[in-house]
Amino acid sequence: MNRIRIALLVMCIVMCGGIGMAGLLILNRQSFTEQPLPEIVKEAEAEEQIVQNNKEIIIPESTFHFANIHKTETDVVDAILFDSMVKNASNIVKNTLDKNASPQEIELAMTIYNYMSEMNPKTDNMTLLELTASAIKYSQKYSVPLGLVIGVMQTESNFNPKALSSAGACGPMQVMWNIHKDTLTANGIASRDSLFTTDLGVAAGCLVLSRYLRDERSVAGGLKRYYGELSGSYLSITYSNWHTFELYASGIIESGSKSALAKDRGYLASIMTGRSSKKTTSTSTPQKQDMTVWKGSITIKKRDGSTIVWRSEGK
Repeated sequence: MNRIRIALLVMCIVMCGGIGMAGLLILNRQSFTEQPLPEIVKEAEAEEQIVQNNKEIIIPESTFHFANIHKTETDVVDAILFDSMVKNASNIVKNTLDKNASPQEIELAMTIYNYMSEMNPKTDNMTLLELTASAIKYSQKYSVPLGLVIGVMQTESNFNPKALSSAGACGPMQVMWNIHKDTLTANGIASRDSLFTTDLGVAAGCLVLSRYLRDERSVAGGLKRYYGELSGSYLSITYSNWHTFELYASGIIESGSKSALAKDRGYLASIMTGRSSKKTTSTSTPQKQDMTVWKGSITIKKRDGSTIVWRSEGK
């Protein structure tokens, strides 16, 4: 429309021989302005007001992987980003975190993934997502507390599926192939290389740990056999990892998990070794160390109604 106005203006100027040019320019100054017309401005303002008044943004359900993603209580942006990752993830993830997962299951998966990301930001997103799905899947299959699985995995490899120890322990949960070969093979884990995968590496760890827990009926006893010996350091680190994850999952600590983890390790180390966590000043007279060790038990009730007990006899 403006181009037509300009063309007519030029024709008038030419026909009039330049007479009255200033007047024509004044009368047609709107032809040269870059400001939008009043009616366009009003229409744009009305559309903006409609958007601001709408509290819900309707997105087609087919856009998402999870059918219940809109029912979660997490931040909508975080939920959509997590859903997008799952939608583009491997079948290991999709088969565990299926489309009909409940809002609670989605939130749990998000929590585990976020915790792993905070503890080991160097591991890529897809690997952590697969470890998340595998931890959920095999903790349920072998009836091992999910928090304990997370704690052991963090202690053993810090969520690194390619980890290999000098003793030959393999994968995210550092399973010894030469010791557990027969058991693993009988359960579909046919090769040592399988232990370095995000799926079967976690499956192997959960399988072995579940057998030790069932045999010992004690978390400490099960961890002793899993590690190969009774180590106060190993127990304190694993329990600290477990406790920190549980606090993170409960929402008590939403950030700064590493600081909380260090504090929890200090508490548990003092309990298991009988040492005071307080700093002492040196004196000329040697002080005899108090080696009193905490005695008692911690009972954990599982979903199936059975219990597992961690006991300390003070030895």
